[in-house]
Amino acid sequence: MSFATEHHGGQARKGTTIPYIVHPLNVCKHLLRYGAGDDLASAGVLHDVLEDTQATYSQVEELFGERVALLVYHAGEPDKSADWQTRKEHTVQAVRKSEDLELLALKCADKLDNLSDIRFDFQMLGDDLWLRFNTPNGVSDQKWYYSTLSSTFVEKLEGSRWEPLAVGLDRLVYEVF
Repeated sequence: MSFATEHHGGQARKGTTIPYIVHPLNVCKHLLRYGAGDDLASAGVLHDVLEDTQATYSQVEELFGERVALLVYHAGEPDKSADWQTRKEHTVQAVRKSEDLELLALKCADKLDNLSDIRFDFQMLGDDLWLRFNTPNGVSDQKWYYSTLSSTFVEKLEGSRWEPLAVGLDRLVYEVF
């Protein structure tokens, strides 16, 4: 946890003063609820370090092992400089193609926590919330993204111990959109 805390130090959740590290800890919590082992729990805490900090794949692999490094690598977006639509379509396709239940659970827990924050912030800010996101079409883009991922997670995680994560995300999509 100290590696993630150190690397996310000074970062806050988008549009808030909440320390960023709260998000990876929440992702880890969701995974632990359904029996995540050490590698997956570690990946939950670390899932954004490659995407959003100066941490390197080599550092993560050396400190936490190859499995954790692979999960963290595949949990993120490969090209943060790409436009919103390209990045999100990549994520959707990666989820559709993946057969790794732990990776799918990690991505689902991430989206579940993100959408939980969106729901809370929407209750506080209303439609102004959608201005936070760099989407061409505002709320409709977010609805497409989360709805598409949610239905894919429900299908792929059905019958696994991770199914409740997908069902929870699906319910949240319905509530928010």
